[in-house]
Amino acid sequence: MNALTHVPPGLYMIVGALLIAATPGKLHKMWSLLAPLLTLAVIWMFPAEQRLAFDWLDAPVARVCYDDIPMAYAENLEHLSIPQPETIHAALRQVAYRGR
Repeated sequence: MNALTHVPPGLYMIVGALLIAATPGKLHKMWSLLAPLLTLAVIWMFPAEQRLAFDWLDAPVARVCYDDIPMAYAENLEHLSIPQPETIHAALRQVAYRGR
């Protein structure tokens, strides 16, 4: 594991924003382009299984989405396949460690 991957990627963006604010003229334009690209390069250095795992967060990331089926044209079937408020609330309770 590289030493650069121990720092959250957002910190690289913050440092880049400070450099953008501190540099004049042509360097300003260069840092405006370079800061996001460097952050992306650092994210690509993370191992594949860790890119979507946010270790610095207090809770795991959960995906709430519609069922992986073709979207129906009938309004009642479409309503059943899209996440409902109850599904979203259940996912929030699970991530917030309540309801276990």
